[in-house]
Amino acid sequence: MSKKTKIILRYPKYQNIIDQYLSLDEFEEKAVETMRSKRVTVTTFCNYLGDQGIESINLCLQKHVVGFMENILSLSTSTKSGKTFILRHFFNFLYAQGLILYSGRELFPVIVTNKRDRILSFYSEEEVRKLVSCIDNNTVKGKRDLIVVLLAAELGMRSGDICRLKC
Repeated sequence: MSKKTKIILRYPKYQNIIDQYLSLDEFEEKAVETMRSKRVTVTTFCNYLGDQGIESINLCLQKHVVGFMENILSLSTSTKSGKTFILRHFFNFLYAQGLILYSGRELFPVIVTNKRDRILSFYSEEEVRKLVSCIDNNTVKGKRDLIVVLLAAELGMRSGDICRLKC
């Protein structure tokens, strides 16, 4: 999903509970991207409930959570575990508020994450040298491209972090 993609809540009846959850004091210091991920996951889940005809969060049963989780099976392991951690926390919140009869820990007692499920790519020093030598650093775009390649190759910065750099 693109960073520009905005998930829209199609069922306004869930807006209040989403806002309550996302305004928890413990989220005050969280990064913008962390909060965006929480909002997207919880909103997507509430849209799923609405699509299932669930009129209120109080009527959400464990089988609805299972149904939602089946919809995200095709995602990477790290994405699935990230969404599962968010949902566990969301359901702990709902349980603490007395809105549902089961906690997130009951739903997701163990969350499996395999950080090695993707093959990491890397380049040899020679490949990096060849790439750098191909960049025309006499142009503005060339200088930008050179900086991006060097940030990744020399400092090990991730592409998403490089994209979010500001002057």
